[in-house]
This record gives sequence, structure tokens and C-alpha cells, in this order.
Amino acid sequence: MKKLFFLIFIAYLATGCSSSKNTTTSSTENDGSSFSKAIIIKEKTETKGVAAEYLWIREHYPNATIKGQKLVDHKNKPYDIIKIETKESEEKEIYFDISMFFGKM
Repeated sequence: MKKLFFLIFIAYLATGCSSSKNTTTSSTENDGSSFSKAIIIKEKTETKGVAAEYLWIREHYPNATIKGQKLVDHKNKPYDIIKIETKESEEKEIYFDISMFFGKM
């Protein structure tokens, strides 16, 4: 588990603070609160995809703390669920549809 977080952190650092346009689909309908409302990550590699997840969290929940992450298969589709603690000390789980990049280097 520590190795996974380390790899995610390295991927995050490798992308720096730059962002790509159109890397996610987010709206009031896709707020990340459930599988059916998951944020769709539109990247083609795992490195860029994971970075896009963390960028989305940083943009929507500034100063949030990552508390955990899990990979889940739901209806034959891979999802990352990232647990955060907001700056207001509220715990949330953010759902990401990672089917466009999962397993692609």
C-alpha cells in the first residue's frame, strides 16, 4: 500500500502543477459522489490519469488531505475511489471512472 501511494505521489510530482485541457468530465451530474456520478478521467496513460485525479481534487477541494485510495471494479469498469478530508475536516469519497487509462502505460 505504501508503495502504491509512493508511485502515485511520484506521478503527481512528475506532472507538476501543469494541467491538460479536457482531462476530466465534471459537472453537477458528475460530482464524484458515487459510481453513477463518477468523474470521468479522459487521459490515455496511467501516469497522466492519476495526475488528473489529484489535480481534480486539488482544484475542487483545496488543502484537502488524501486519506486513502482503492481500486474497485463496478459493472465491469475500473474506478478509483479516493478518500479525502476537506479543510473543514469533512471526510468524503471521490469516485473516478478510470476506464480510459487503466492498465495503459
